[in-house]
Amino acid sequence: PDNRVLWMLMNLESQMETLSANTDLALDSEVKFMAAASDLADRELVLTISWAKQVPGFSSLSLVDQMMLLQHSWLEILMLSLVFRSCPYKGHICYAEDLQVAEDVVDTLKIPAELDSLTRKLCRKFTHMNVSKEEFVLLKAITLCNIVLRKPKLPKFLVFRNSKSHESMKFSLCSLTQVMVSEGSHSVGRPPCVSQCVTDRLPAIITIKLAYITE
Repeated sequence: PDNRVLWMLMNLESQMETLSANTDLALDSEVKFMAAASDLADRELVLTISWAKQVPGFSSLSLVDQMMLLQHSWLEILMLSLVFRSCPYKGHICYAEDLQVAEDVVDTLKIPAELDSLTRKLCRKFTHMNVSKEEFVLLKAITLCNIVLRKPKLPKFLVFRNSKSHESMKFSLCSLTQVMVSEGSHSVGRPPCVSQCVTDRLPAIITIKLAYITE
């Protein structure tokens, strides 16, 4: 069953459209870059919603629960995808195949310094850990179902209409994580697999999200 879940997640990822900025303009100003980046984010969000609907266990949730998961995880998922897309990190953040941003143009494009710094730090960490495609799709699915509200006026944890289905979805992914941790522990000459460091990576992604929101 665990292998089937991973196979489904890998198959879903293979169907994700390759992003392209689709612009002939030189993105040498804040306005041009923000226009291109916003268009990319809009298109990737549509793809992410379509992807989420096919994640094992997601369709068994109530519509309200599905909307709640997407509402509170979409930005983390987009940031996670951005980080993985930029790996192995060679000094550029890969917003799309034809839109890669070097560190020396961050000020010109007026990209928030904290957001850019956190993103590059996570890219370096993923590159150092040699994160595999299998680990990425698992972490992406865990991000979808492992949401926590951080706003002070809202409860710390979400209450789901169908908590049993949500817990079943999380249990399936966590079981797969344990399998990958066990397999990764036997690898020679490779840093610990990212599955083992899920709880370390998600806070960093959430921090990037919060930095983006507060700008």
